[in-house]
Amino acid sequence: MLKILLNRLKPEEIIAEEQAGFRPGRSTREQIFNLRILCEKYLQHQQDLYHVFLDFKKAFDSVWHAALWATMRHFNINANLIRMTQNLYDKATSAVYLTNNIGDWFRTTVGVRQGCVLSPTLFNIFLEIIMTDALNDHEGTVSIGGRNITNLRFADDIDGLA
Repeated sequence: MLKILLNRLKPEEIIAEEQAGFRPGRSTREQIFNLRILCEKYLQHQQDLYHVFLDFKKAFDSVWHAALWATMRHFNINANLIRMTQNLYDKATSAVYLTNNIGDWFRTTVGVRQGCVLSPTLFNIFLEIIMTDALNDHEGTVSIGGRNITNLRFADDIDGLA
């Protein structure tokens, strides 16, 4: 069921080419290779290349549900698919286990499920709107293979380039 939902989300139509993590047929190793080639090229031509490295700590735990649903609507994901995804999370609860005791259960409004086949794609969709907004007015780009890029994404790690 979840794999069908994943295929219908069509992440390849939403997620930018710069994201190599959490994508079938792609690898963060590609981005490491791209970064190395880019650095060598800029060194060879004695040009400045600036990096800003960002690391999302506990990336899956940082996905705010309300923003995820809004992001899915922003990218025109089918309303039924959004509703199905929401149903997976709307009644989600958690409790803290500490010293052989389970605390009170509480509703969770943040985070995607660890180990769920949908979670990497949901994180990427959530990240996509953040990156789109962050780079909206960004003027600095670098060129690789004749293509101007502003960042390389390694799953939940990002290298901003200028």
